Amino acid sequence: MATARIRVAAVLAVALVVNAAGCKDEGERLAPVGGVLTVQAKPVPNGTVTFYPDTAKGNATQHQPCGVVAADGRFELFVPGGRKGAPPG
Repeated sequence: MATARIRVAAVLAVALVVNAAGCKDEGERLAPVGGVLTVQAKPVPNGTVTFYPDTAKGNATQHQPCGVVAADGRFELFVPGGRKGAPPG
């Protein structure tokens, strides 16, 4: 009985790996976006930065890339799923 459970678990594990490998979707093209957020030439010590798509410039993405501002004001944008960057436009 235990051997059958191990086989089922092994088959499920292999199926998950194969499924994940076969479903790799690079999705839309992203451009790296990051910088330092400042106010009056001083870094903002915390917060978030969010970019919204500009449909007037042809950006029809549904993503709203965002990033967390570090203590030194630096940030980097990510889209849902943890992919770095933002769609152009």
